[in-house]
Amino acid sequence: MFGIEPKVGQASTVIPPNMLVNIRTEEYLDTILQNEAEVGGLMEAPQFAEARQLAAAGQEKNALRMTRRAIHLLSALEVGDNATLKVPEFDHGPSDSRNLLVVVLQRDEDLYQVGCREGRITTWYTAADMDPVKEKLLTPDEVPDVEMALRTAVTRYTGGQGYVKCACKTNCTTSRCSCTKKLLKCNTRCHPGRSCSNI
Repeated sequence: MFGIEPKVGQASTVIPPNMLVNIRTEEYLDTILQNEAEVGGLMEAPQFAEARQLAAAGQEKNALRMTRRAIHLLSALEVGDNATLKVPEFDHGPSDSRNLLVVVLQRDEDLYQVGCREGRITTWYTAADMDPVKEKLLTPDEVPDVEMALRTAVTRYTGGQGYVKCACKTNCTTSRCSCTKKLLKCNTRCHPGRSCSNI
């Protein structure tokens, strides 16, 4: 096709061309293919075998280094230990805290239930989600027996606006205003460019 002879037949096999020349019968070909040692030698040259062994050794070395690093960085927490919990961006408002001081209440293998001054957090976290704090700033006795989501705890902890905003066309004097209804002051995200009496 297009002036080039099509490559068909045994030219695409793993058997080297110098051995293909010597094959005269199907029995000899079967002998070569059934001999595992010979086929293994054909398919894998010594330099490839050595490269594979070096690559496997390198992977094992890197895996051990990553495991040691993870154990060093992620020290196990015990019940009563304090830590700061990193709050995801979608769980805090612009003025809310990025971290929350928590205390470990329970441990189940690699998962921890934590609590803060506002209550127990419903989600269980791993040690990777928290940074240990050496000082005992919060004890398990100070945590109220109330379960809440992380977003609620952060909003209550910082006293921030959270995600409440209004789009009132009036002066936010009626109870239709979501900020007035929740006893919050309007902020810069509320009804931009309009006057407001709830400031």
